[in-house]
Amino acid sequence: MTQHQTPRHEIGETVHLPLSKLVMSRENPRKTKPNTADDLLVASIRSRGLLQNLGVRPSDTSAGKYEVRYGGRRLAALRLLTKEGHFTKTQEFPCRIVPSDDADASEEALAENIVREALSPIENAGAKLRH
Repeated sequence: MTQHQTPRHEIGETVHLPLSKLVMSRENPRKTKPNTADDLLVASIRSRGLLQNLGVRPSDTSAGKYEVRYGGRRLAALRLLTKEGHFTKTQEFPCRIVPSDDADASEEALAENIVREALSPIENAGAKLRH
């Protein structure tokens, strides 16, 4: 394998990749692009690290790169934190390999974004009181 070839991975496998290998997929379900990284998400990653993997697949158009199918807000936050010096440029982040099939990858990306349930106000207040 040459230096620019992307190794083969199994769907569902977790790999650790530097930001330099990550590009936003045009197929990411979020179509609205915020002007800046989400402040709360940036603060969370700054204090706790990346808690949820990015969903990626090898890029068909950029050799050696991976398309971020879900986790675009997290990617923007990681880029900002790296620019600020919180992470090094070679820091690797956990990424989950998603299906190459567009329909399967889209379904997984939608599920990752839709299925989440926010804490109720009572649960949120209780969590804050414990800390």
